[in-house]
Amino acid sequence: MLNRLNLKCWEPFLRKAKSDGGCPVKVVYGCTEGGTSIIYDDISKAKNILVYGATGSGKSVFSHTLIKSVSMLNTAEEVRMVLVDCKIVEFNRYKNSELLLCPIIDNGDELLAKVRELIAECPKRKEAVGDNDFESYRKKNGRNFPYILLIIDEYAGMANKELNDALFELMKNGFKYGIHVVLSAQTISGTVADIGFFESFETIVCQANYEEKATRKLLGNYVELKGGGDSLVLRNRKLVRTQGLWVS
Repeated sequence: MLNRLNLKCWEPFLRKAKSDGGCPVKVVYGCTEGGTSIIYDDISKAKNILVYGATGSGKSVFSHTLIKSVSMLNTAEEVRMVLVDCKIVEFNRYKNSELLLCPIIDNGDELLAKVRELIAECPKRKEAVGDNDFESYRKKNGRNFPYILLIIDEYAGMANKELNDALFELMKNGFKYGIHVVLSAQTISGTVADIGFFESFETIVCQANYEEKATRKLLGNYVELKGGGDSLVLRNRKLVRTQGLWVS
């Protein structure tokens, strides 16, 4: 019997979802409690994603599910990833992935330089895409622009105002041209960035944390989550409870 909390169990379903058209890059948030259905979005709908929670809450579960599902379903023509891991531990297993746009980044200076590169990429894509929807343009013009996912683990380890400002600038327009930010953090308190920075994310994955006041400001609600991938996801302005998937 297949374990419905295992990402592999959902591979046929996700492949069918991809073949049905639309954006080829799917963001898997997890499944409903009991594993009766999977919760996912096109990255074009999710736009930019914030994942936050205390140690052991399941941030890494979410990141690995995203990376594994993208790697399972997509080619390098469809999507490239920029992985940022200041601990040089969490993402090391993906160092030889064909989807990597560059070697794994492990410090704030390199991340700032890459964010500025991606900001500079936006006008080039805008000129090519014009008034078209990004995915429509890709289908019509030989898919010469892959989606780019900038996936940052434990952002607090490298955060500073200059980097916050650069990421904010990238997030304002990057998603219109297939460039998306996925950022995880242990805290959304003012020690990392002001709450306005975190409010700029269109999709928020809240996991077990001790920041009730800030969470209520971001989500309009606070639930005591269990940890281990138990999440409250704000997507399309609606909250949904999900359970993280196991990946191998």
